[in-house]
Amino acid sequence: GPAPAQTTANPAGAGVGLETQPSQEVKKLQVWILQGHGLKPSNLFCLCEVIQKDKKAKPLRYQTKSISKTPDPEWNELHEVSPWNQGEALEFTIYEKGLLQRSVQGRATLTSEQFHPRGFEGR
Repeated sequence: GPAPAQTTANPAGAGVGLETQPSQEVKKLQVWILQGHGLKPSNLFCLCEVIQKDKKAKPLRYQTKSISKTPDPEWNELHEVSPWNQGEALEFTIYEKGLLQRSVQGRATLTSEQFHPRGFEGR
């Protein structure tokens, strides 16, 4: 099967379910953000960010809607990531949305080798 996503130390044991599928043009990705697991039941959203080679480029970020009161939020959202360049990683961060600030609940990074050219499905 596909290689697992690299995850940072996370006491909550969060996972991000996602699928990436390269379009025919390499400059576009379809990223399906499915769900999180084992999180603190709170107001949660997932932010997908392209780790771009060009550090001066405008940041590419895609955010899901917030889902509250469940440790296993199901976003089930498809985002078209464009432009994307081969070699650029995707970082997924799950945040708890508070009144004044947001706090990280989980994070996973996929290197481009993990999803290009065959796509990725996993957590």
